[in-house]
Amino acid sequence: MLLLSCATVRAYDFADTLSSGQVLYYSQVAGGVEVVYPGASASTGWVGYTMPTGALTIPATVSHEGTTYAVVGVGDYAFRFCTGLTSVTLSDGIASVGSSAFYSCTGIVEITLPASVTTVGNGAFSLVASLTDLWMWAAVPPTTSSTAFYAVDLSGCTLHVPCGAAAAYGAAPWNSFGSVVEGGCVAYIATAVNDPMRGYVTGSGSYVPGEVATLTAIAAEGFVFICWNDGDTLNPRPVQVLSDSLFTAMFFALPAPVYVFDTVRDTVTVLDTVMPLCHTLNVLSDNLQLGVGVGSAQLPLGTEVEVCGLPLEGGRFVAWNDGVTDNPRRVTVMGPLTLTASFAPVPTAKASSAERPAWTLAVEDHLVTVGCGVGERLRLYDAQGRCQLSLTTTGERTTLTLPSAGVWLIQVGDGPARKIVITEH
Repeated sequence: MLLLSCATVRAYDFADTLSSGQVLYYSQVAGGVEVVYPGASASTGWVGYTMPTGALTIPATVSHEGTTYAVVGVGDYAFRFCTGLTSVTLSDGIASVGSSAFYSCTGIVEITLPASVTTVGNGAFSLVASLTDLWMWAAVPPTTSSTAFYAVDLSGCTLHVPCGAAAAYGAAPWNSFGSVVEGGCVAYIATAVNDPMRGYVTGSGSYVPGEVATLTAIAAEGFVFICWNDGDTLNPRPVQVLSDSLFTAMFFALPAPVYVFDTVRDTVTVLDTVMPLCHTLNVLSDNLQLGVGVGSAQLPLGTEVEVCGLPLEGGRFVAWNDGVTDNPRRVTVMGPLTLTASFAPVPTAKASSAERPAWTLAVEDHLVTVGCGVGERLRLYDAQGRCQLSLTTTGERTTLTLPSAGVWLIQVGDGPARKIVITEH
């Protein structure tokens, strides 16, 4: 009886001190250990223990007496009443957050839960009154209940979720947050010009959706910027980035000067400032997974231009929506015009080696290296479907220097093309 009365009653198997000086308590469970409440009972709580404070990161593993354990969960009540905590981050691999795990941790302003978390217990974050940001890295919301954030005003909190996952977090309690922000998304703004000799555009690159990109069309000497391919004439032009987009700057030559002889004064130079009327040419695809329609632009009346229904790997061009099968195809702009290229998948069983050319593509900055057989025809298209380069390969490796950032299409032989995006640094 004397020995029993002197024994220490513990609610954990071992403790470990983090590099930050915070002490966590662990109990062994199936698959590893979980962080637990150190008190032997709810009544004893943290009495006799030092509560962790400040920014807490719960590790993915912990070592004890020569054995390394995976941390798989945060137990019930594990940190309740730890009012000195300011932020909590759970490492990847932790699968569960227990009931009332952070109950009344009133100082926490930010919580980060990894993609591995699949369950959040009842009242896990109850009374976390200072919460402003919750970072959720799981594309599928963890299983939880409406009490997970009991007595927390979520209207002023931001829920951060993976790119494309906002809709998945549309049910309670996630839909109670004041705002939902998708993270990790990247959108590309590609730019091109109707003629590289006439000018160039700055502002292309990768952006987080919601950012504003500033596109500036800079004309070469003797040329003038007219409009963008969607008809907008603003330059510089701010663009809110929402998805991958292509903007083409249209440059035209300045009118030739007309010289008028004035018998009284010196020769006077008169410039015709009337600019051509532009019409919209839309070149579309009926299946963007199989091919792209290239050649969309704002073009002056009477312009003859080449458009292309360029198949990507796994696809083949069939015809245009008006029945014409020429590809590439030249059209004359006599007014607004929309052409849609129709594509079909290449039947796997019937695809020959000729239909699926074996060639490689490596991209580094503006350098593109194409690996293919000797004597192959190699073509480089810009985003408008115009052939910028056509050559016959003389070696197994051909290196091209792309003149500008943007979307480019590379084709070897008559097979499908591959699309690459070059961004500015």
